[in-house]
Amino acid sequence: METQYKFADFDSLHIEYDRFILTRHGKEYVYETPRNEAGRIIAVKGRGIDIRLDGAGAVLGHTPAAGAEHTPVAGEQAESCCLSDSQHLKPTKFDDVQVTYDEIVLVKDGVEHRFTTPRNEAGRVTAIVCGERSRPITYGASRAAKNFAGVEYEQVNSTELNLTPPSINSITIDILDSASGTYGLTISGTNCTLDSRAKPFFFFYSQEGVFERFEVGADGAASVMFYAEAADGGNNAQFMVGVGDHLGQVARKVFHVKGDLI
Repeated sequence: METQYKFADFDSLHIEYDRFILTRHGKEYVYETPRNEAGRIIAVKGRGIDIRLDGAGAVLGHTPAAGAEHTPVAGEQAESCCLSDSQHLKPTKFDDVQVTYDEIVLVKDGVEHRFTTPRNEAGRVTAIVCGERSRPITYGASRAAKNFAGVEYEQVNSTELNLTPPSINSITIDILDSASGTYGLTISGTNCTLDSRAKPFFFFYSQEGVFERFEVGADGAASVMFYAEAADGGNNAQFMVGVGDHLGQVARKVFHVKGDLI
């Protein structure tokens, strides 16, 4: 008898960095999704499920070219088993998963089961659709997220003369999901006025949102995810960015976001 993949198994899906939450009839089902150092989900755990993954899955937090197939990369992602919390869509019940920019195809015994995945302007999947039925997907920060990122080091004042005081001129703000107030922030030395002898470091702080996934690149640029609690399209949310120069000087600047306005 052919396995039935029921679409009504859940009402909504909420994705965080280290877990996802399925809601069905008002009840939440939480699944842990631990990640490796590259940021890829390596397992799904919850409700008697403990599955190790080989990296195949639909990457939801990146924007490939329309029509192109995804290749797994570090970042927000939902593996194939995120589609249901019931026995109708357990990962062991299908043979293959095919993922393109706007569609997920589950294959079982040669039969294809198709789900379309519409995306917002930032390229994030906003729903899983089957026929006339749609299940929304939302995103949020993990429980490990904090209202600061980076470190404001305690510096020793330099004995050098004629130091140029640091200042922040701009930062790069990528709107990842304006509806939920999710932004990618990046700053480097090129965004600042610095003394020629400076070795800049960066930090972030906000009372109106949280940060996670702080990274410093080989070029010294700092990037972080910012989840603005008030930036739902109707309110401003502010955050502070700081730069130190390892010469004893620090500069700070406040930025605001409001939905898709930056």
